[in-house]
Amino acid sequence: MNLWFISCSKPDEFYKDLLANSDRNYPGKLQNIVPSNGYYRFKLNYIIPPNNSAAKIVLAGVTDTIIFDIPNEKSGLKDSLYVDKLKETSYRFSIYTLNKKGESSIKQNILFKIYGDRYKSSLSTLNVKSKFTAVGSSDLRLIFFPDNANILVTSMFQYTDVNNQVVDYKIMNPKDTVFLINYKTGSDIHMINGFIPNKGSIDTIFTQKKLLKLP
Repeated sequence: MNLWFISCSKPDEFYKDLLANSDRNYPGKLQNIVPSNGYYRFKLNYIIPPNNSAAKIVLAGVTDTIIFDIPNEKSGLKDSLYVDKLKETSYRFSIYTLNKKGESSIKQNILFKIYGDRYKSSLSTLNVKSKFTAVGSSDLRLIFFPDNANILVTSMFQYTDVNNQVVDYKIMNPKDTVFLINYKTGSDIHMINGFIPNKGSIDTIFTQKKLLKLP
């Protein structure tokens, strides 16, 4: 039978270091941290620990450390911060709070993938898959090929209606099918699409205005 032995310190030695720091009140860590990526920036939502136990928020990266002050009146409340002027790449930060004595809370890790011009250049305005106008109606139904790599959050159309009026039509969270009301047959339709790379991203990136080619 094999036996494993672990060397132990005497009880007094084991607790001595703990007792030396027993009178400290370490700050609480941020709660409910929700990171959101953006266009060369990111946003953090969180809840500040209560009782004014935390005085500062520290974001420690590989090369930079950023420190934010916490106003006393925000203790225990929801809050947010932004960090901008970043590169289009992935970031890893350790986030923690400091109390007025400079003592640190437990550290938490957050990850971001920032998007920028490289992402923007990959986007293109959607193409029309099919069109349809019902008999006796001037409303035009357009069905688009979807963009499965990105999230479409808005579409903006400009067209001429049957009264020869220019219509600017904006749709939030559009589907692949869109109806243009009272469309004047044969007139030009221009469109702009707004995309984000993933759910929760804070900055919408817009494509150039495009003249639609109808099938």
